Amino acid sequence: MTQTRPLAPDGTWCAIPVHNNGATAAGVARACRRQLERVVVVDDGSTDGDLRAALADADIIVLRHPERRGKGAALRTALAYAAAQGARWLITLDGDGQHLPADIPRFFPLMASQGEVLLVGKRDLTGPHVPRASRFGRLFSNLWVLAETGRYLPDTQSGFRAYPVPRIRQLPLHGDHFDFEIEVLVRHLWTGGPVASVPVNAYYPPAGERVSHFDKWRDNLRLSLLHTGLLVRRLAALASAPFRALRRRQTATPQEADALRAIPSRRRGTRLGFWFFAVATRLTGLRGAYGLLY
Repeated sequence: MTQTRPLAPDGTWCAIPVHNNGATAAGVARACRRQLERVVVVDDGSTDGDLRAALADADIIVLRHPERRGKGAALRTALAYAAAQGARWLITLDGDGQHLPADIPRFFPLMASQGEVLLVGKRDLTGPHVPRASRFGRLFSNLWVLAETGRYLPDTQSGFRAYPVPRIRQLPLHGDHFDFEIEVLVRHLWTGGPVASVPVNAYYPPAGERVSHFDKWRDNLRLSLLHTGLLVRRLAALASAPFRALRRRQTATPQEADALRAIPSRRRGTRLGFWFFAVATRLTGLRGAYGLLY
């Protein structure tokens, strides 16, 4: 009896970035193939086996980086390959077994109804063996993204996502490692792209069986530098907004200028004061701005 595959939106691909996940990657890829017709695995310089040989009979495309370049580089390779094949959507999940391919259809309804939305899987981290560092890291990352975009998202670190390929390919993305997934999320939001969360399961094996390629020194440093750079750009944009508004006012047509002058006004203070109040309001809200002035 032929198994009925869930109906995915046209042009949907699946990508699995892999580095030394030989014990799980092939099984994850085969399970994804049961959900979607087009699956691509990007082997990022693995040295623990031959994924092409392991998946030779599975009708799954395997791309390989001769040397390890990072998870972000593997995802960008997958995005470029899928775009060249005319893909509209790329669902990504990790090859270590944390994400369950059976959850892929949960993304389909929003993909079909919301156009260029970037969907992020909100992992259930209440199960056994979930590291405390994962819970803290997720909250910490969520707060960074809130500061950078003004938007709170429940799981900014999740790699289980659905990317709208044409839109994402237009973003200036540079991250090659775990910083890629934060960068693409923030830049998508900056350009007005919609983002939504999709509840998904997550599996964490016992500590002794867990395989992670996240380097707590190098990758945390990369993420810290990325977040700092993004936040500085956000603050600079907020700080310059009053000056842009002032320039627009100074270039108003005579009719617009007359209309502005006709508005009753009781303003007192300097341009610097108005600029400070506008920036404080954007950063802290109206109450916070009045508190700072007080």
